[in-house]
Amino acid sequence: MSKLLKKILFFLMITTSSFSLYEHEINSLFSDEEIEHNEVLVIEQELKVETVDPLLLRDTYSRRAMNYLYAQLFRANSKGEVTLYLLAEYKRNDEMEMYCKLRDDIYFSNGDAITSYDVKESLESYLKDGYMNNLYSSIKQIKVLNDKEFLIILNYPDNELEIGLTNPLMSILKRVNGEIVTSGRYAIKDIGKNTLELKRNEYYFEENYPFENVDIKGELSSYQRVINSLNLPNYYSYDLYQEDIDTARKIGDLKGKGVIEDTVYDIISLVFGERKDYSLEDKKALESLLNRDATTIYPKEMFDVQISVLEKKYTKEEAIKVLKKSGIFNEKIKIMCLNTIHNRNFVQYVAHDLIDSGLEVEIEVFNLDKFLKRLRSKEYDIALYNITINKIYPITSLEKTIVGEIMDYELEDSLLTFFNLFKVEKNKEYRERIIDKIFHLTYSSRYFIPLAHKQTYILKNKNMVGMR
Repeated sequence: MSKLLKKILFFLMITTSSFSLYEHEINSLFSDEEIEHNEVLVIEQELKVETVDPLLLRDTYSRRAMNYLYAQLFRANSKGEVTLYLLAEYKRNDEMEMYCKLRDDIYFSNGDAITSYDVKESLESYLKDGYMNNLYSSIKQIKVLNDKEFLIILNYPDNELEIGLTNPLMSILKRVNGEIVTSGRYAIKDIGKNTLELKRNEYYFEENYPFENVDIKGELSSYQRVINSLNLPNYYSYDLYQEDIDTARKIGDLKGKGVIEDTVYDIISLVFGERKDYSLEDKKALESLLNRDATTIYPKEMFDVQISVLEKKYTKEEAIKVLKKSGIFNEKIKIMCLNTIHNRNFVQYVAHDLIDSGLEVEIEVFNLDKFLKRLRSKEYDIALYNITINKIYPITSLEKTIVGEIMDYELEDSLLTFFNLFKVEKNKEYRERIIDKIFHLTYSSRYFIPLAHKQTYILKNKNMVGMR
């Protein structure tokens, strides 16, 4: 897939307010009246934070962290409603120009006032060097009027600009001697191998946050996260499944713990690398040999409209015949997976089905760094991969697919029309049908093969009361 299409896809994900969910979770967490001021909040997620630099942002786990570190011109709640953040006021002068005025009480974590010049530097730096900079091609320049007022000049009309300006890519920050100075609730204290340590930004203009420090950790073991949830006084864990919650209930008392049904599902999928040349028919044949839980491309709970169903093109005998004809049947199939309890279990099910059909299968289990390196370079045969899907903002469903760069340029012509339609369509039902079409086209070319849909949960201490 061309770089432009990847960026268009990513843009559609983030401009439907996917980032606002984390802002909403943070606001809910910090507005709990029962919370007392404490020293440390521990947040654990399946994978570690890869970057704190918006210019390099390309993954879900870093995105969560950036909502603690940075402020943007606008922010959005879980319903996608946009409100002012760093701005005191704004207005559209016309289709090509937006007037903005900053609040008077906003400061960076080093105490410097946030000015229009900082906004210009932050946004234009991203337009120049950001990993996904073409996403904001509608922005021509930031024209500074004075310290507090500026204009956003456009190259062409952009009805989604306010929403686009809510995400961490458009964070306002400062770079001093090669170090990033933050604008959000927290500043960077230390970046460790597996933990990002944050400290309270004493100059932040909002006061409703009780924790002096936040540690954001990557912990592959869901079992370990469950143990931690039962023992740590101020704790928040993402990326858990129902079986993890059941385990927590079996091994400890969940009284005083909060179990939240997240808005996120994982589509446990198979994706194909470049180490072996699988044809479309080979992929369909392999799919036909698998016993899977999923019957639709994405969870039925996603939309009100009727959604596309999964196919099984061949019988077992026909599938074996296809694979023998192409030579795949006589070659060892290597399936790589991430070293988590969930993924190791799922890959065993896949291997069992293929071996039961007479294929030779080898499972390759990798740690995070090696897995991501191979995934992004496409130096693998087949990978078990979790595609994240959000039931409130379903276009984000392609996020991990794009970030992992597992798609192909052949989809470009067929997808671009639908993405353009999605940008201008306002009718909810029609938007859902467009999203369904996008997923169906992606699946029909077997850029991923869904195996199961897993609802994710958040586990936390209800009151977050503890150390002082």
